[in-house]
Formats: sequence, structure tokens, C-alpha cells
Amino acid sequence: MSTQTGPVSERRRGRELRDVEAALRWTLGGAALARTSPGASVERAAAWLLAAVSEVATLPPPGFVLDFGTLLAGGHIAPGAGKPADPALARALEAYERQVLGRLAADRHLLRAADAFANLPALLAPVGVAVTMATVLSRLGWSAGLAIPAGVARRLGDRSLGHGLGLTIDVAMLRDDAASVTELTRGYDALVLAASRSRSLLTEADVFTLEHLPVLSSLGQRVALADVLEAADALVDGVPRRFGRRRRDAGHAATAIPDESRYPVGGLSSIGNHGTFENLVTSELAYLEDGPEIDLFDVRYAQDELLYYTRDEATLVRPHRHCTFVFEGELEGARRRDPGLRWQRVVMLLASLHVVVAAMLRALGDEDVRIVLSFPPRGEALGEELRLCGILFRDEVERGVVSLERLDAAAVEARAMGESSRGIVQIVRCAGEASAEVRGPIERQAFVVGARTLEGWQELVTTLLRALV
Repeated sequence: MSTQTGPVSERRRGRELRDVEAALRWTLGGAALARTSPGASVERAAAWLLAAVSEVATLPPPGFVLDFGTLLAGGHIAPGAGKPADPALARALEAYERQVLGRLAADRHLLRAADAFANLPALLAPVGVAVTMATVLSRLGWSAGLAIPAGVARRLGDRSLGHGLGLTIDVAMLRDDAASVTELTRGYDALVLAASRSRSLLTEADVFTLEHLPVLSSLGQRVALADVLEAADALVDGVPRRFGRRRRDAGHAATAIPDESRYPVGGLSSIGNHGTFENLVTSELAYLEDGPEIDLFDVRYAQDELLYYTRDEATLVRPHRHCTFVFEGELEGARRRDPGLRWQRVVMLLASLHVVVAAMLRALGDEDVRIVLSFPPRGEALGEELRLCGILFRDEVERGVVSLERLDAAAVEARAMGESSRGIVQIVRCAGEASAEVRGPIERQAFVVGARTLEGWQELVTTLLRALV
């Protein structure tokens, strides 16, 4: 197949199949090579392929698009899928089924990704397939795509697909089309090679994107979010999982009147094997027997098998902790990338906060923790970062443990002084100059955003977590 005058041309942005009929044969014949079950309907296959055309500049083999979508939709690999007549394509498909589809089906993230995909609105399902597939291909470094003419995409999107236009998904379309068979073989071989070089196919970022796709309105937001989550994964590898709790001269504060009327006090929340005798489950007394001999009650007591009611005291008798991360306006200058680091400084900052917040909530589960992300009040300063944090911490915001605001420094200080009478108050200045730790009513820390390697960011996150926890 000529690369200059034939139907496929080689360009800097990838290969392009110019002939509309040849592109239709490649697309519909290639879709018939899907190796998963249950097979996608014509309408669903057309929707997935059209979304893939809109999301990526060059398409992978169409069968991979359908296989990827079917696995997300809860399908499985079909071991009895037919083989094409061409021996090279059959060999490529066998390797693809074993080294790409097999790894995808066994990926530990697939179950959660499938749950997130099932919760998407019907109109967003094709977008979910295309976005996740494009992210995976980009992560694999796959670059053997084939661009098809816009006219083919329009015909795929026509509701009369398979009816009025007479288009069908059939492997017979490849019977006398050696060029399409060659391109499909090349595409599957490239997928196998790219997958063999990658440690994992799906990541937490893919699952998070699917879970929050309804609020990710633009490609830019999806790319930025994926960058933050990938950077967070890289940071976690160098941050200790557990941190020792610091001893502080702080006790339980008096309950504020608004809290008394807001939270229930007392009541029974569960049953456990530890407690005091006044909370003993009354049915346990049936094991008591008269006489000096050891009875079953004594045995159950010695083995910690007696059952006790656990009382729910809400957050009133738990230590209060209020932590504010203050984003300074100079962070707008951090939208640049340092040599040797894949991500911008501001992306590393958001990734660091994602790791820090998750670690704090995990380590301080017995405290009433409130975390605030405070942005500059003027205009649209750090507006993109604020919107991205709204998506990144969406679950925590809904649970009421994280909140976002635009507030000036004076208001943050005034609120901190008011909170200091109720518990531990911490302020972390992001992008500020380095400052020594201050002990007192308000603990102050500085998270300096500067030129660092990945190891430097990991050390910075570790130091901050040790100071906060």
C-alpha cells in the first residue's frame, strides 16, 4: 500500500485512510473481529465508534473499541470467537486476546470502572468508553492509529446504520480487502507491543474520571484531572503509609450551643466485644448460673466474647481539628513544568494536597476533622484550580469534611482564632516562603512550591504530614 498516492497516507500526526468506502470496510469489518461477549448491538457499536472518532485523532482497530466497551459494560472474553482467514491477522488477534484483553479482564480496577460506567447516564456511556480508552492508549504510548474521513464518522452516526444505508458489521467485508487486513494486523500488533511495555492498563485515574464524568465538561478538565491523579499515584509510592500521632497539649473543648442542637447525643450505634458492664447486652445474662463453679458467662468474659452496646456520642466528645490550606495568588506563576518532571508545579501541588487530605482523614478517623481549601478572593485568580479542586474533592465535600472558599487572609485568621477555643487549628500557606513551625493556639506551616524532583515533592509531602498529624 503506497504511503503517498494510495488510500492510506503517512502524515506527521499519523496514518490516514482517505477513501470513504475503504474506510467503511476497515471500520465495519474490523468491528466484526471483536473478541468479547455479549456482542454489542449495531446501534451501540456505532455510538462507541463515533465517540472514539470524536475523542482521538487516530483510531485503534475497531474491534478493540468494541471489546473495551463490552468489558466496561460487564461483558467477558468470548473464547470461541471466530478467526479470520488471513494467518497473520489470526496470529495478531490471538496475541491481542491473550496479552491485552486478558490483562484488561483481570485488572483489579476493572470492577470499579464497570460500576462507575453502569452509573453513567445513557447519553454519556459512549463518551465514557471513548474517554477511558483514549486515556489508556495515551498512557501506553500507543501511536499506530488510523485516521478515517469525516464522512465515515457521519455515516456511523446516522440512525439508519444497518437499515437505510445498508451498513452491517461483517467480517466478510475484509475478504477481498488486503489493505484493510494489513492495517488491522498492524494495529493489533502495535497494541500487543504497547501493552507488554506497561505495568498496568487501568489506573485509579481512569476509575475517578468515569465516576465524575458527568461534571467533567471539557477535555481540558479531563486531561488536568488525569495529570493530578497520575502525579498523586507517583507521590504515594514515596510517602509512608502510616504516621505516628503527635502529642499535643490539647484536650476536649466545651461543646458549643449550636452543636448541642445540631447533633444527637447518646443512643446506641452498634454491638461489639468491648465495653463497660452497664452497656452489657441483657441477653448475655442468660449464661450466668448459680453456684461457685465457673460458668459459660465467666468463660465468655475471659475470652472477650461478651457483647456490649456501643453508644453513639456523635462528634461532641471527639477532638476538633480545623485545617485550612491557603492558596496564595502567586501560585498562578506555578503553571510551568520543571526539567525532569512530567507535571507542572501547580499540578504537583494539587496532587500533594490530594495525598495529604486522604492521609489526614485516614490517620485522624477518631477526630472531628474539617479541612478548608481557601483561594484568593479577587476576580478569577486560580479559578481553574478552584474548579478542579471541586471535582477532585467532590466526595469529601458531599460528606462535609472538606469545603472550598474564596476568602482573604484577614478573614482566615479571624476564623482560625475563633476555632482555636474548640480544638486544634492549623493553617498551611501554599506557595509562601519557608517558615518555622509555630506552636500555640494556631499551628502554622508553609508548603513551598518550587523547583523540585519527584523525590523532593515526596519528601515535602512526608514532612507536612508529620507536622499536621
